[in-house]
Amino acid sequence: MRLQLRFLLLISFSTIITCVAMPSMADNPIISHEYTADPNAMVYDGRVYIYCSNDESNRDSYNLIEYTLISSDDLVNWRDHGEVFNSQKDTSWATQAYAPTVVERDDKFYLYFPNSGNNIGVAVADKPDGPFVDPLNRPLIEKSAALNTQVEWLFDPGAFIDDDGKAYLAFGGGPGNTDARIIRLGDDLTSIVGTAVTVNAPGYFEAPFIHKHDGKYFFSYSTDGAITIDYMTSDNPMTGWVHQGTALPQPPNNNNNNHASIFEFQGEWYIAYHNRVISGEATYKRSVNLDKISYGADGNLQTAKCTTEGVKQLKYGNPYTRVEAETIDREKGIETITTGPGEVYVGELQNGDWFQFTGFDFKGGATSVEFQVASSGSGGAIEIHVDNPNGALAGTCEVENTGGWENWKSITCPVSGLSDVKTVVFKVTGSGNDSLLNIDWYRFIGDGDTDSDSESDSDDDSDSDSYSDADSDADSDGDSDGDGDSDADSDSDSDSDSDSDTDSDSDGDSDADGDSDSDGDADGDSDSDGDADGDGDGDGDKDGSDADDTGTDDESCGCAVPGNSPMKNLFSILFQ
Repeated sequence: MRLQLRFLLLISFSTIITCVAMPSMADNPIISHEYTADPNAMVYDGRVYIYCSNDESNRDSYNLIEYTLISSDDLVNWRDHGEVFNSQKDTSWATQAYAPTVVERDDKFYLYFPNSGNNIGVAVADKPDGPFVDPLNRPLIEKSAALNTQVEWLFDPGAFIDDDGKAYLAFGGGPGNTDARIIRLGDDLTSIVGTAVTVNAPGYFEAPFIHKHDGKYFFSYSTDGAITIDYMTSDNPMTGWVHQGTALPQPPNNNNNNHASIFEFQGEWYIAYHNRVISGEATYKRSVNLDKISYGADGNLQTAKCTTEGVKQLKYGNPYTRVEAETIDREKGIETITTGPGEVYVGELQNGDWFQFTGFDFKGGATSVEFQVASSGSGGAIEIHVDNPNGALAGTCEVENTGGWENWKSITCPVSGLSDVKTVVFKVTGSGNDSLLNIDWYRFIGDGDTDSDSESDSDDDSDSDSYSDADSDADSDGDSDGDGDSDADSDSDSDSDSDSDTDSDSDGDSDADGDSDSDGDADGDSDSDGDADGDGDGDGDKDGSDADDTGTDDESCGCAVPGNSPMKNLFSILFQ
């Protein structure tokens, strides 16, 4: 489905002129080419993985059957891993897949999925993007008075592994204070231990989530009516919870429900949640957002602020390694096609469709760009623009019919004007209203490539290792050995060393020890020096309306209102 967002606002000419010079980075929602919801964040090997419910099948009700996975190491450019789990294909008994949760232990990934509000299952994979296999061929948790799991809605699992390795699963929903539960998981993470305990959460509705900060446990959840994300604290992961306040107010452009997860990445804390801004508040079409959250002097959460600008970019991208085309900050009109676990491409591109990568560090400069493309139609052209879809033209690559929509061919064309840090927009042009071409991946070539082995990424294996650069190892074997860390390190030495994922401990955290690539050096890792904010481009936001700004504060809720951005109007006028 192509998402067409229309922001209808009246603004003055003086406001437009003021906004043209304003730096901006409209990164909320963080994914706009699909409707996604119920974000569950997991940090692994220097990347943030967010597992989402997929709202594409929803019409007049929640018909949730699959999960979409996105990931990022800079929190601005997100890779779409496509459909990673489908309840009707990957299990023998479930028909629905409501809000998911995933934890990692010893390089195994455990996905807990609710079959509507009836029961909860578990699936296991060797890599974050699957394939996930149901080891039980039955539910893990069913409604049972004996187990104290007899809740109104048996859904919304929230998995948590403590520092001592013990694992817990929060779950449950219903219009009251008595439907929240926590139960111990077995050491194998595919069984339960004992009976569930009831959590008395004021105003509780659904979406329980547990995290830990400075030795204190936090139980957050979505409230009934107000649709805020409230939280409680305790010194015990199952009992003794005390209500403390609101972690996130009701987001603007939202209704019916919310669902959030709170996580740490490179020393900062973030909250992922959803609203309905792209769909114009259509109940069953939601979009995932990401903002920062912090703690006060008393150790409790400070109420987060919903924004349109999102969070600061943590690092610049390396244009000289293979970059999966589905790694995107902003876009208009694109679709992603999943052909297998971790195998995704940007497809069915039509005239005027575009996608953007924010903040490539070209250093000394690029002289050419290589694309992996396919077309069964008339073909078209890929224009490379700087900063925005109508920005300076750095190059044009002509794409001919390759003999099939997945009959891939490598093409190379010259580029100019790409040095230092640049935001790049790939814009497709051609005749007619039909699909013109597909793009699998690309990489730039030039004097700025100081890493002599970065060209080894130009293989055609369409593997899913390393997730952001798809084969950044220095060898030419293009391996996908299934250990989950074949090339998942985010350093720039292009190796596939096995020590990049030494964070596969069982200490209960999901932050990969926070040091997999969080140092502040310049070797291509996930440094947190904050110098890659990419916010000076003034270009289009990822909702497809081609514009962004920081929004206008709504003092009644302490949130920035996405619909009140003058920059959105300016770019809508320019690019429609």
